Amino acid sequence: MNIYPLPYLDLPWISETALRTYTASTDLCFHRNSGFELVYVISGHYRWELESGRILDMRGNQVSLTRPETVHRGYIDHISPGTILYIVFDPTSPDFGQACGLSSSEQASIRSLLDAAGDEIHGTSHHFRTHIFMLIEQLKELDERGDLGQQREISGLRRTLLRHTMVQTLLLFFRDLEAGETTEDDSPLSELLSCIENHIGEELGIDVLTRVSGWSSSRLYSLFRQYTGQSPNDYIQSVRCDRAREMLSRGTEPITAIAFQLGFSSSQYFARVFRKYTGITPSTYRERMRSGNRKRVPGEKW
Repeated sequence: MNIYPLPYLDLPWISETALRTYTASTDLCFHRNSGFELVYVISGHYRWELESGRILDMRGNQVSLTRPETVHRGYIDHISPGTILYIVFDPTSPDFGQACGLSSSEQASIRSLLDAAGDEIHGTSHHFRTHIFMLIEQLKELDERGDLGQQREISGLRRTLLRHTMVQTLLLFFRDLEAGETTEDDSPLSELLSCIENHIGEELGIDVLTRVSGWSSSRLYSLFRQYTGQSPNDYIQSVRCDRAREMLSRGTEPITAIAFQLGFSSSQYFARVFRKYTGITPSTYRERMRSGNRKRVPGEKW
């Protein structure tokens, strides 16, 4: 599912926007945006890697904000499975102030607020999430009707509602930033996910997770689907593959040793799982890293 409503919004201060679902690990190399980029994680676990080397580690219901021209990519050129909504916007545009009903001083205040908050991860308030999901439902409805895919003109009322929801969603984010009302992470899985990452090389079957969390297996599956977009096992394997990419690109350990360190029963099984999440084998990935064949396209868009 990839929904791009931009041509139908007629909001010139928004240069890019999309609702995107990644069903497998996907290449996402270095790129930059001309405006501020707000990314909301609906499901999944994402790591943005800034050119400086800093990592923004995001999970469901969190938002990242990056400043204009910030060079960044998916962690080691990849983005994990899941669903995100992103908006690239220019708060200095006169159209921005007009669309949001802002005075020139209010527009300048928002720009200062965004400059101070850029290149960070932010939690989300209840009101912001409510509007985010209103926006998502409107986009999905238009997509199901075929209005977007067939490039049909959206009726005046639907178009006005979509524009209004987009503006209200961003204004709520600005308000939360100003009031300091966002939370770092309100996911009930937060502690368990941290535990998984800290013990990623150990046995992490569903029986272990239920014992550690105190939840039933059905509750675990439900929470993982809601907050990561994956089953517990798929999430664990994706984290292991993220860690493997790091080890393969920055170290010289044998692939078999890496497999055992990350909890795989054999190098063959490791290779199968790694290929599922990255599209290539561990040995091919290491060869590419060693040869310098790493994608770096600062001007490339999503």
